[in-house]
Amino acid sequence: MKESKTNTYPIFYSLIPSIQYYDWGNRSENSFIKDFLKKKKKLEFDINQPIAELWKGAHKKAPSKLTPYPLKYLEQHPKILLEQEKNLDDLIKKNPEHFLGSALVNKNIHQLPFLFKILDAEKPLSIQAHPDKKLAEILHKRDPKNYPDDNHKPELAISLGNFEAIVGFRPLEEILRFIHTYPINKYLGIENFSDVDIIKNIYKKIMLLNPMEIEIIVKDIIHFLNTNSPEPIRDKWFFELIKHYGDKDPGLFSIYLFNYFNLKKGEGIFLGPNIPHAYLKGEILECMADSDNVVRGGLTSKYKDIEVLISMLDYNAQDIKPITPFNFKNLYKYYPIPVKDFIVKLLHEPSSEQFSKSIVLEDFPSILIILAGNIKINIREEKTLKEQKDIEEGEILFFPGDLKERNLEIQIEFDDDSWVFLASTNL
Repeated sequence: MKESKTNTYPIFYSLIPSIQYYDWGNRSENSFIKDFLKKKKKLEFDINQPIAELWKGAHKKAPSKLTPYPLKYLEQHPKILLEQEKNLDDLIKKNPEHFLGSALVNKNIHQLPFLFKILDAEKPLSIQAHPDKKLAEILHKRDPKNYPDDNHKPELAISLGNFEAIVGFRPLEEILRFIHTYPINKYLGIENFSDVDIIKNIYKKIMLLNPMEIEIIVKDIIHFLNTNSPEPIRDKWFFELIKHYGDKDPGLFSIYLFNYFNLKKGEGIFLGPNIPHAYLKGEILECMADSDNVVRGGLTSKYKDIEVLISMLDYNAQDIKPITPFNFKNLYKYYPIPVKDFIVKLLHEPSSEQFSKSIVLEDFPSILIILAGNIKINIREEKTLKEQKDIEEGEILFFPGDLKERNLEIQIEFDDDSWVFLASTNL
């Protein structure tokens, strides 16, 4: 008789995220990520370095590690396969049916479809966009060093406080007002303002300026701003970008060409393919398709591919708006997005009556993160309560894809002050 998988594998895992130290990360000792990591007592990190991102997923560049969460259930089933701090990508390769679930494997999906992150930017990131699936395959085949994935990278950014970013091109009239008001058009020579490709032509001329030309224009704009400030927020950021990236980078002008957003806590913004953007400052929870494909054009010391960026961008996406999470039957909130690679749910936030005190998880495989407060997990097998476990803030959990197949149910109870997100997939 074949033994049931119920008694063979762990029920859920503690996930150890991969820490990314980038120059634009937050150097403060009490940054959002460092404060979060301090709650995860056994996780070592360099507090003196600028921690930029925590990666929670199975991407080959920086896979998370898993260890079975300690439960009495494990002691009761000694045949359970225990794995200590193994890379999630390797675990999936060895046992996709358990970690991903048969529903995904039967669709020929053999890797975790999404990557979940916390990002903490103390200074602006690069001007960039993400290719669609077709272009990703072309770029990867042509230049695998700079484009390590053949997958697209739609992503959702959710503000964890105040978060500033520039995303997508502004309406044409606003861009024209900029090049007429600021001393720049005399260097660009844009004349045919009725051209259907006018935004692309303006952007192309700016991005292909040589460093000496950029330096001259920047000096003229600075001189202009000494006595004028037509757009105070953007003007402030123009000086800030110069401070970080010098006066010879074409990306400096993006602050005037792209839509500016200051997202409040809980607001999100979706970045589809070919949408130019740059995160300026703040903390976000970020979820995306499992990819690290980025086409950069400025404000970075990394590889820039300006010709590809100019050719791929969507110059007509002026209707980008912040996303407010949708309340689902006062159980939880979710962020409506137009892709199935991933879904993000806000399961609970502090002192809110718009959430249930408890829910049964329906999404597997999934990654759950407790930013604040505590939760209790009730484990039921064949509808019978088998175990309860109190989970403290700072924990990240991975729930494998085969729980329903094993007739296991996960119910979560929330403290009033708990702040909990869950990422999964709709594929």
